[in-house]
Amino acid sequence: MIGDRPRLGSAEVRPRTWPFPPALLFVVLVSIAVFTTLALEVSLGQSLAIDRLSMDVLRHGEERPSLLDALQTLGVAGSAPATIAVSALVLGVLLAMRRRAAAVFFLAAVAVAGLSEPLKAVIHRPPRTAPWSDSATGFFPSGHATGSMAVCAAIVALAWKTPLRVPTAIAASIVVVVVGLSAVYDGDHWPSDVLGGWMLSLGWVAILCIAWAWYGMREKRIPTAGE
Repeated sequence: MIGDRPRLGSAEVRPRTWPFPPALLFVVLVSIAVFTTLALEVSLGQSLAIDRLSMDVLRHGEERPSLLDALQTLGVAGSAPATIAVSALVLGVLLAMRRRAAAVFFLAAVAVAGLSEPLKAVIHRPPRTAPWSDSATGFFPSGHATGSMAVCAAIVALAWKTPLRVPTAIAASIVVVVVGLSAVYDGDHWPSDVLGGWMLSLGWVAILCIAWAWYGMREKRIPTAGE
């Protein structure tokens, strides 16, 4: 039972437990493995199976102008101005509620979006259909996918211990998928660019959640990110 404190003689024996859900460690390992694999194959110019299979499916959608227009409109949610605006709003709400620790967690989580441009410059992947220019830094990982996943994953983490966990997770998933699809339909990104951005942000937010849990254990309490 939670709260029971078994004793051995006069000495208290505390059961050893994980300070965080083991699933978080699984998410970190999978995210790192997938992102590293994609980055290496893309940097070597290899053709990825996920791109070939995904594009066969997505081409059917490209034949529907109304769907394409809707995705392009909704894809604005993943733009840099939109990401900054949403992040500022969330930070403002957290600070107004005096949840400074949660604000620090959120700020650290969304900061991973800043890695997108340096990684693009290093990997230097050409666009899928748009003309390639010498000034272009690259297209892996997708900045839209990286930013939207970072913000949405951080918000879900903050709401995880609240009654809003399920609706928040559903809404965040829809936003992330729509932004990712719009990035591909716009013509610049391959599906692997989007997947790489998702894995980069998801792995980083999971690492922060684990670090937060370990910090709580050291402080003899295990807070949630929303505390």
